[in-house]
Amino acid sequence: MVVLYIPGEINGQKCDISDIQRSIRNMQNDMLKLNQLLHKERGTEHVLEQNTKLMEGDFVGSLKACILQNVCIFQVIQPAMSFAD
Repeated sequence: MVVLYIPGEINGQKCDISDIQRSIRNMQNDMLKLNQLLHKERGTEHVLEQNTKLMEGDFVGSLKACILQNVCIFQVIQPAMSFAD
């Protein structure tokens, strides 16, 4: 079986090949952009985790200081309250 191509079909196939190659390049560029965004997001996630840990530590420290202050105040007030009774 012999297949004969007419010039119009060959040009059409060349255009199709060019379109496919362009689509492949565009998809490769999109994949590169997605990979860059994923990398950036991972970095941001790490920074947020570190900031959260620091804030939790500050909060716990402040809470302990407030509890200690309340205990000290209660120790000062308690004898006065017992004396009033």
